[in-house]
Amino acid sequence: MKEYSVSNLNDRPEVAPGFDDSKWKLFKKSDRSEDWRVYIDTLLVIRGTFELPGITNETEVNLFTKSIVENQSIYVNGHLLASNVKRDAPNQAYRIDHKIISAGKNDYAVVGKRFRKKQQWDEPNMDPGLIQIISPSAQWKRSLFNGLAQVIVQSTKQSGELILKANAKGLKQTELKIQTKPVTLRATVKSE
Repeated sequence: MKEYSVSNLNDRPEVAPGFDDSKWKLFKKSDRSEDWRVYIDTLLVIRGTFELPGITNETEVNLFTKSIVENQSIYVNGHLLASNVKRDAPNQAYRIDHKIISAGKNDYAVVGKRFRKKQQWDEPNMDPGLIQIISPSAQWKRSLFNGLAQVIVQSTKQSGELILKANAKGLKQTELKIQTKPVTLRATVKSE
């Protein structure tokens, strides 16, 4: 990630996707030789990227951020996700709309004020968070072994009809219909 000092935090062009940040300095820990009690109210834009594999319409992409500047505003590919998020605010979780992301490289930017040290040993958080990708699993399929199949049915406790269909290359499709009805189990307990 890279950082750049700015004069104000409004409408920053640096959050745009593809912005050239090649001359920016690396976002790094503070210089220990500086007097920690001196605070320069530096306004920053911090940029980085993240990669997404091929995504489908069913893929869910979530961003879990961490505070890396005070009152941070968070952008993905130039789109504002959240503004003025307080330092270490809970629930910094955002579902990212598919309209603003794409497979491959995506730009991430944060705008805010440099952290003020509370103690001499304080270091700014360098971890902006993580991306969670949830892809639905493929439809479950069961294959036959030696011409035999095992079928597992989960009950809804309602009457109805189960239809099992089977087909295979070179064979005629067949159907098995099973009528179901709820069963009430009763138990008798004898005491001696």
